[in-house]
Formats: sequence, C-alpha cells, structure tokens
Amino acid sequence: MNKVVRHTMLLVTFILVGSLAITAAAQTTATKRPLRIFIFTQVAQPGLPIPPDQKARQDSVTDLTTSLANHRKVVVKAKSSEQSDLSLEVLRREFRDSAELVTISPKFGGDSLSPAPAAAPTRSAFVSVGLSAVSHESVSSIVGKGPTWEYAAEDVLEAVEKWAKENYDTVVQKGEKK
Repeated sequence: MNKVVRHTMLLVTFILVGSLAITAAAQTTATKRPLRIFIFTQVAQPGLPIPPDQKARQDSVTDLTTSLANHRKVVVKAKSSEQSDLSLEVLRREFRDSAELVTISPKFGGDSLSPAPAAAPTRSAFVSVGLSAVSHESVSSIVGKGPTWEYAAEDVLEAVEKWAKENYDTVVQKGEKK
C-alpha cells in the first residue's frame, strides 16, 4: 500500500474515532437531568414579630428564582423541599461600602512620588446563602457579590452551578438511595 494512502486511512480512522467519542460524551451530558433546587428563606412564625431583614431576604429569593432561568441546563426550580435535590437558603443580604483607595505613583515625567487621584468609594450588594444537597448533611456557604441585587443573585447561581456540576453524580446517587 502506498504511504500516502496509508496515512490518509489512518487520519480518517482518527477522525471517526474522535467523532464517536465526542458524540458519546455529548449524549452522556444531554441525558443528565438538571438538579432540582428549592430556594427559600426563614420567615417568622405567625404571631411572632417579623425580623426587619425578612422582606429583603424574600426579595433575594425572588432575584435568585428569576436568575435561575439562565441556569436551566444544570439546575431547575423545585416546587417544594420534598421534590428537590438541593436546598438554597438565603441567610442575609446587605450593601457594603468599599474603602476609599489612594495610590502613590510617580508624577508624569518625574521621579518623585505623589498621591494619585483617589477612587470613589463603591457600594456592592452581597447575598449570603447556604447550599445543601438533600442527600448530604453538610452545608456550603456561598456569598454572591455585584453592583445590584440581581448581579449578586447571578453570582450566587454561577457558584451553585459550578458546585452542582462537580457533585452531580454524588447528589443523584445518594438521592436515589433515600
């Protein structure tokens, strides 16, 4: 057999095997069902005083639920904790102001140091949540940060999505045993 023909056949074989491997991996990923997540926050018992931050935490539940639409391949909303694989509890939400930053730098064209213009203080939204798998005893703490509550919620869900991808098999296996 000619050397060129043999190399061509070998190349075609590698392409076919590679295509089959990619197709098999895509089918495996496509057959994984999204994990069901229940998003909630603690509310005051009837007849007891309502904590001052309860409304804010409930707003974050709404923000997280709205942002969940961007993550449907990995996690979807569960209607109740009984139907969920994961629980996401909003623990706190707050704004924090950053400290004013002042840097010292050389003057343009010179060697002497002088203060550079100070950066204006910025305000960031923080949402703190506890993530737990129904099949696990442990809870992971996640803090989302952003310029708005919606960005902070999206930051939380990106971390949840990453955790869900890394722990998918364990969550599903343990969930089937319960």
